Amino acid sequence: FKQKTAYEIRLSLVGSEMCIRDRQNGLTGKVSGLNISTTNSGVFANTRITLRGIRSLTGNNQPMLVLDGVPVALSFLNSINPNDIADVSILKSSAGTAIYGPDGVNGAIIITSKKGIKGRPVVTLSNTTQLESIAYMPKFQKQFGGGYGTDAFGNGTFEPIEQQSWGPAYDGSIRQFGQTGPKGEKLEMPYSYNENGRRNFFQTGVTTQTDVSFSTGDFYLSAQNVGINGTIPGDKNNRRSVNLRAEKEYNRIKATFSLRYTQTEYDITNNNQLVYYGV
Repeated sequence: FKQKTAYEIRLSLVGSEMCIRDRQNGLTGKVSGLNISTTNSGVFANTRITLRGIRSLTGNNQPMLVLDGVPVALSFLNSINPNDIADVSILKSSAGTAIYGPDGVNGAIIITSKKGIKGRPVVTLSNTTQLESIAYMPKFQKQFGGGYGTDAFGNGTFEPIEQQSWGPAYDGSIRQFGQTGPKGEKLEMPYSYNENGRRNFFQTGVTTQTDVSFSTGDFYLSAQNVGINGTIPGDKNNRRSVNLRAEKEYNRIKATFSLRYTQTEYDITNNNQLVYYGV
């Protein structure tokens, strides 16, 4: 234990100091050598964590996660209520993580959850709302429209269902866009560049989080409800979780009981690549 302490960096990231959407980004800028990159900004906000750099080009480079002394999958970090976190410890040295075996070769994130506080009962209630919007769009050319093929003279040809911009130059004429509907419906619009057409597809994302907890003596109980509406219309993620922890000491014997339950309901587009490609 002396060797572990010598290489340990302790962080106090409790309650509002942790990101309400994901626990990973709450560690950003707190530990040297910790690299956190967002791989998906949707309603699940997936991130990739590397603690000791890239050690393998084909293998796993992410640290292990230890929750209250029990190793769990790193993906479980998303289901932990940040208000239930009492302490986060980062182990970077090989000497320190050697106690966890080969799983700790890339470092370890050790989370200790809250427990009951002796004294008068404490009840907390909080609500947080977070808004997000598209910061910027990539730059698009504004001269040519949809198309991929060419005519006999090498000029681009217009295709109403093509998203690549190899078609003829915009001329403002009325043309059909998209396929013809089952009843002969047609979408006809001016053949010109729509300045905010892609940006207008997205909406303002809203995340609402409500937390309640009860703590007394050796007993701690908390509940959380998180509702996320993403920037892509129709994307939703609702998460409800309950955490119960109880401790009791009998002379030299200490017993700890911990129970966590998480229920997730989500409705998201089944192919983000096609959505972003199509707009």
